[in-house]
Amino acid sequence: MSKKTEIEALIRLLDEEDEMILENVTNKLLSYGEEVVFNLENSWGISTSPLVQERIESIIDQINFNEVYKALKKWSNSNNPDLYNGVEIIAKYQFPDLDSENIKTSISGIKQKIWLEINNDLTPLELVSVFNHIFFGQFGFKSKINEKPDINDFCINYVLEAKKGSAILIGILYTIIAQELNLPIYGVNLYKHFCLSYQKKFIINFNDNTQNESMFYINPFNKGTVFGRQEILTYLKKIKKEKQDIFFKPADNKMIIKELLFYVKAYFENANQVEKQEEIEKMIALF
Repeated sequence: MSKKTEIEALIRLLDEEDEMILENVTNKLLSYGEEVVFNLENSWGISTSPLVQERIESIIDQINFNEVYKALKKWSNSNNPDLYNGVEIIAKYQFPDLDSENIKTSISGIKQKIWLEINNDLTPLELVSVFNHIFFGQFGFKSKINEKPDINDFCINYVLEAKKGSAILIGILYTIIAQELNLPIYGVNLYKHFCLSYQKKFIINFNDNTQNESMFYINPFNKGTVFGRQEILTYLKKIKKEKQDIFFKPADNKMIIKELLFYVKAYFENANQVEKQEEIEKMIALF
């Protein structure tokens, strides 16, 4: 029996009532991975059984999760993983058919616009001012405020198109573009308030006491407003949170993606989507 014939035969068995047979069929389809998704989607379209359609959707979701998990595991195990690649993997959890080239083209257009307006004569504050003017002003990026949360707010492709999203995703996009422009800007995992730090120089070792190299901080939630260490101390005091180094120092790319996953997990918790929450917890455990 050819692979194609076997796949078609397995899909026809998705209306099986025997749980043991159904489990074996499901596991076999899952073992094929992405190559079986096209067949499953076609079968979903022609099926008249809501139960079969539901089972097909479940298998496709599991295949997608397995692929994302595998990619994230490989990414997290690498020595110096790229921040863009990490955020793209997370977006594929929601958008399996994500167009990577389209995203990169959009980012390149923003970067080009900023690059044309900056030069080596500008001070760090002036550079950030120009960056903010173009990123938040001309392109219109903004963090969602007082709007119903959406899982898409944590996906880079959606944020690039909608020009709005979660503060952490806006901050990550800001960081990616800034670093491509050779600006030493990094994410900071401030408690429940992701922000950015403009460093005196690019970081080689994140285990060093890099917070002493922070010139100032940038708030992606408020159109790139610049603030200092004292504002962080005031914020922590206001929410009665004990001061920790992690709230002041730049995080490496792995910790930024882990933080993003914590935000995604919180979304699914609030939405009472238990299965999704458990899948995100498995991803977080990779770190």
